[in-house]
Amino acid sequence: MVRKPLPGIGLTPTSYAVLLLSSVALFLFLGGPLWTAGRQASHLGRIGFSYLAVVPLAALLLLWRKQLTWTHLLGTCGSIWAIKLVLTATLYDVIAPDRRPGLEPRSASEAHPATSVRYRPASTAFQSGQIIGSVIGPAGAIKGAAVFLDSPSPGSPLAPPKTVEIAIESSRYSQPLYLTSRSDTLVAVNRDRTLHTLRLRAGGRPFSSQPVPGSPQPRPIHLPPPGVYEVNCANHSSETAWLVVLDHPYVARTDEAGRFALNNVPLGEVRVRVVAVGPTTQGGIALLRGSAPARVAQGTTELAISASDDPSNPLTSL
Repeated sequence: MVRKPLPGIGLTPTSYAVLLLSSVALFLFLGGPLWTAGRQASHLGRIGFSYLAVVPLAALLLLWRKQLTWTHLLGTCGSIWAIKLVLTATLYDVIAPDRRPGLEPRSASEAHPATSVRYRPASTAFQSGQIIGSVIGPAGAIKGAAVFLDSPSPGSPLAPPKTVEIAIESSRYSQPLYLTSRSDTLVAVNRDRTLHTLRLRAGGRPFSSQPVPGSPQPRPIHLPPPGVYEVNCANHSSETAWLVVLDHPYVARTDEAGRFALNNVPLGEVRVRVVAVGPTTQGGIALLRGSAPARVAQGTTELAISASDDPSNPLTSL
């Protein structure tokens, strides 16, 4: 049975398996092991060569078995390519989930981070005050807006790590705006039966992309540097949300009246930023942004911050 050719292929199961494994091995090891490649490495060479090499190898095996015909050659190459696509895509996701070529910027600054990336808690006692206020958008008070400091001075310790879940159901995200810290764990849960992708974009440019198969099990997502990122799916335009990543504890969500409070803020000059998802002046839904300077003194400082989709606001680069 092992020596009998496969229908429409012309190769025995053993020869066919050798050809398939050779193609996969080329993908994994050409130019060095895949798992040792740097984040900026291009895998186009290993991908292209591992597919093209199937043609001459298949022709040689078929010629050796005296089965070389156009039908057998096309059947062998086509089936090998199809199986290899599934195998290598799975291996790539497992072995190199965060090294997709061309998707990550060369440095964190190219992701247009909106927040400090060097925050350190104060090592000694510090004087502080409170910032309270409201966030107003084109349609009035904004509920659920993220209000945070830009580059705060050393102050309060970081909050305990937590798990932030991005849930996908009926080709929609469970929230329009997610808020997380660099110490947190970010996961995605696909409650649909179809395959989704979770893509992060910064400043209109791709940052990362990861497949999220249908499964009740949370799937870890690589957490990007501090900044504001658009979250979407390559296959479903209805999936759109935003992710705010911070590395400090000075952040709050607005309540139903659009009010917020930032406590234990170190004294001095600060800038308060706002990111929200809400209605625009044209009636659609978009990312709303805004900021305001403040001088924090002992006691309470009150602010009123306007958020809009105006491209001239301070977060234009995001």
